Amino acid sequence: SVSGKVVGEDPDMTKSHVLTSPAEPSGPTGSSAPMQEDGSFVMNSVPAGRAQVVYWHQSDSPGGGRTYGWTPIDVRESLDNVIVDIRKQNISGTMRVVGEHESESLTDGSVSRASVRLRAVDRNDNRSTGPGTDGRFTLSDVPRGRYIAEVGNLYGAPYLKELRLAGVSILDS
Repeated sequence: SVSGKVVGEDPDMTKSHVLTSPAEPSGPTGSSAPMQEDGSFVMNSVPAGRAQVVYWHQSDSPGGGRTYGWTPIDVRESLDNVIVDIRKQNISGTMRVVGEHESESLTDGSVSRASVRLRAVDRNDNRSTGPGTDGRFTLSDVPRGRYIAEVGNLYGAPYLKELRLAGVSILDS
Protein backbone atom coordinates (compact mmCIF):
# COMPACT_ATOMS: atom_id res chain seq x y z
CA SER A 1 0.00 0.00 0.00
CA VAL A 2 0.98 3.63 -0.52
CA SER A 3 -0.45 6.36 1.68
CA GLY A 4 0.21 10.03 2.00
CA LYS A 5 -1.13 13.50 1.44
CA VAL A 6 -1.52 16.05 -1.33
CA VAL A 7 -0.14 19.43 -0.24
CA GLY A 8 -1.45 22.62 -1.81
CA GLU A 9 -4.72 24.24 -2.80
CA ASP A 10 -7.36 22.75 -5.06
CA PRO A 11 -10.99 23.52 -4.15
CA ASP A 12 -12.15 20.42 -6.05
CA MET A 13 -9.67 18.02 -4.42
CA THR A 14 -12.34 15.70 -3.02
CA LYS A 15 -13.68 15.19 -6.56
CA SER A 16 -10.35 13.77 -7.70
CA HIS A 17 -8.06 10.78 -7.23
CA VAL A 18 -4.38 10.05 -6.96
CA LEU A 19 -2.90 7.25 -9.03
CA THR A 20 0.36 5.50 -9.63
CA SER A 21 1.95 5.78 -13.03
CA PRO A 22 4.91 3.65 -14.10
CA ALA A 23 8.26 5.42 -14.23
CA GLU A 24 8.95 3.71 -17.57
CA PRO A 25 6.51 2.72 -20.33
CA SER A 26 7.11 -0.98 -19.68
CA GLY A 27 6.61 -0.55 -15.93
CA PRO A 28 3.83 -1.99 -13.78
CA THR A 29 0.24 -0.86 -14.25
CA GLY A 30 -1.08 1.58 -11.71
CA SER A 31 -3.45 1.83 -8.77
CA SER A 32 -5.69 4.70 -7.73
CA ALA A 33 -7.52 6.03 -4.69
CA PRO A 34 -10.02 8.80 -3.97
CA MET A 35 -8.93 11.93 -2.15
CA GLN A 36 -10.11 12.58 1.38
CA GLU A 37 -11.22 16.05 2.54
CA ASP A 38 -7.89 16.64 4.30
CA GLY A 39 -5.91 15.73 1.16
CA SER A 40 -4.90 12.28 2.40
CA PHE A 41 -5.07 9.08 0.38
CA VAL A 42 -4.45 5.34 0.74
CA MET A 43 -3.83 3.14 -2.31
CA ASN A 44 -3.90 -0.62 -1.84
CA SER A 45 -2.50 -3.31 -4.15
CA VAL A 46 0.20 -1.07 -5.61
CA PRO A 47 2.55 -3.11 -7.83
CA ALA A 48 6.22 -3.25 -6.85
CA GLY A 49 8.66 -1.16 -8.84
CA ARG A 50 9.55 2.41 -9.71
CA ALA A 51 6.54 4.64 -10.30
CA GLN A 52 5.10 8.06 -9.61
CA VAL A 53 2.18 9.05 -7.42
CA VAL A 54 0.23 11.53 -9.53
CA TYR A 55 -2.53 13.98 -8.61
CA TRP A 56 -4.40 15.41 -11.60
CA HIS A 57 -7.58 17.41 -11.69
CA GLN A 58 -9.15 19.33 -14.57
CA SER A 59 -11.62 21.85 -13.16
CA ASP A 60 -15.06 21.85 -14.76
CA SER A 61 -15.85 25.33 -13.43
CA PRO A 62 -15.71 28.31 -15.84
CA GLY A 63 -12.19 29.72 -15.98
CA GLY A 64 -10.87 26.78 -13.95
CA GLY A 65 -7.61 25.19 -14.98
CA ARG A 66 -5.80 21.99 -14.28
CA THR A 67 -3.98 21.19 -11.09
CA TYR A 68 -1.40 18.45 -10.88
CA GLY A 69 1.64 17.25 -9.05
CA TRP A 70 3.64 14.05 -8.76
CA THR A 71 6.22 12.35 -6.60
CA PRO A 72 8.54 9.53 -7.70
CA ILE A 73 8.40 6.38 -5.56
CA ASP A 74 10.07 2.98 -5.50
CA VAL A 75 7.66 0.40 -4.09
CA ARG A 76 9.44 -2.47 -2.39
CA GLU A 77 7.13 -2.56 0.63
CA SER A 78 4.32 -0.39 1.97
CA LEU A 79 5.07 3.33 1.85
CA ASP A 80 3.61 5.87 4.26
CA ASN A 81 3.76 9.67 4.37
CA VAL A 82 4.23 10.15 0.61
CA ILE A 83 3.80 13.86 -0.17
CA VAL A 84 2.49 15.07 -3.54
CA ASP A 85 3.05 18.83 -3.82
CA ILE A 86 0.59 20.65 -6.10
CA ARG A 87 1.70 24.16 -5.19
CA LYS A 88 2.72 26.30 -8.16
CA GLN A 89 5.10 29.21 -8.41
CA ASN A 90 6.05 31.95 -10.81
CA ILE A 91 9.64 32.03 -11.98
CA SER A 92 10.89 35.42 -13.09
CA GLY A 93 14.20 36.49 -14.48
CA THR A 94 16.07 38.85 -16.73
CA MET A 95 17.95 38.02 -19.89
CA ARG A 96 20.78 40.30 -20.83
CA VAL A 97 23.49 40.34 -23.42
CA VAL A 98 27.13 40.91 -22.49
CA GLY A 99 30.13 41.22 -24.73
CA GLU A 100 30.04 42.11 -28.41
CA HIS A 101 26.31 42.96 -28.55
CA GLU A 102 26.12 44.50 -25.07
CA SER A 103 25.37 48.00 -26.30
CA GLU A 104 22.54 46.84 -28.54
CA SER A 105 19.04 46.69 -27.10
CA LEU A 106 17.11 43.48 -26.71
CA THR A 107 15.01 44.56 -29.66
CA ASP A 108 17.95 44.42 -32.08
CA GLY A 109 16.58 41.32 -33.80
CA SER A 110 18.40 38.26 -32.56
CA VAL A 111 17.72 38.56 -28.85
CA SER A 112 14.14 39.76 -29.24
CA ARG A 113 13.32 36.34 -30.75
CA ALA A 114 14.95 34.52 -27.84
CA SER A 115 13.01 32.09 -25.68
CA VAL A 116 13.45 30.81 -22.16
CA ARG A 117 12.22 27.27 -21.63
CA LEU A 118 11.92 24.89 -18.70
CA ARG A 119 11.81 21.23 -19.74
CA ALA A 120 10.70 18.83 -17.03
CA VAL A 121 13.09 16.00 -16.24
CA ASP A 122 10.57 13.56 -14.74
CA ARG A 123 7.59 14.00 -17.09
CA ASN A 124 6.39 15.55 -20.31
CA ASP A 125 5.91 19.21 -19.40
CA ASN A 126 7.52 22.22 -21.03
CA ARG A 127 7.09 25.89 -20.16
CA SER A 128 8.44 28.68 -22.34
CA THR A 129 8.26 32.41 -22.75
CA GLY A 130 10.18 35.21 -24.39
CA PRO A 131 11.78 38.25 -22.78
CA GLY A 132 10.19 41.69 -23.02
CA THR A 133 12.11 44.61 -24.49
CA ASP A 134 13.71 45.13 -21.07
CA GLY A 135 14.87 41.49 -20.98
CA ARG A 136 12.50 40.46 -18.18
CA PHE A 137 10.45 37.28 -18.38
CA THR A 138 8.06 35.30 -16.17
CA LEU A 139 7.04 31.66 -16.38
CA SER A 140 3.69 31.42 -14.57
CA ASP A 141 2.10 28.63 -12.53
CA VAL A 142 5.08 26.28 -12.76
CA PRO A 143 4.52 23.04 -10.81
CA ARG A 144 7.29 22.01 -8.46
CA GLY A 145 9.76 19.58 -9.97
CA ARG A 146 13.13 19.14 -11.65
CA TYR A 147 13.68 21.09 -14.88
CA ILE A 148 16.36 21.71 -17.45
CA ALA A 149 16.62 25.43 -18.28
CA GLU A 150 17.19 26.25 -21.93
CA VAL A 151 17.66 29.49 -23.83
CA GLY A 152 16.82 29.21 -27.52
CA ASN A 153 16.40 31.12 -30.75
CA LEU A 154 19.62 33.08 -30.32
CA TYR A 155 21.65 33.68 -33.44
CA GLY A 156 25.34 34.20 -34.02
CA ALA A 157 27.62 32.49 -31.50
CA PRO A 158 25.95 33.19 -28.15
CA TYR A 159 26.05 30.92 -25.15
CA LEU A 160 24.47 30.81 -21.72
CA LYS A 161 27.01 32.39 -19.39
CA GLU A 162 25.12 32.33 -16.12
CA LEU A 163 21.84 31.10 -14.69
CA ARG A 164 20.83 32.13 -11.19
CA LEU A 165 18.03 31.02 -8.91
CA ALA A 166 17.42 33.17 -5.84
CA GLY A 167 20.71 34.96 -6.54
CA VAL A 168 22.79 31.75 -6.64
CA SER A 169 24.45 30.47 -9.82
CA ILE A 170 22.98 27.05 -10.67
CA LEU A 171 24.64 26.06 -13.95
CA ASP A 172 26.77 23.44 -12.22
CA SER A 173 24.06 22.03 -9.96
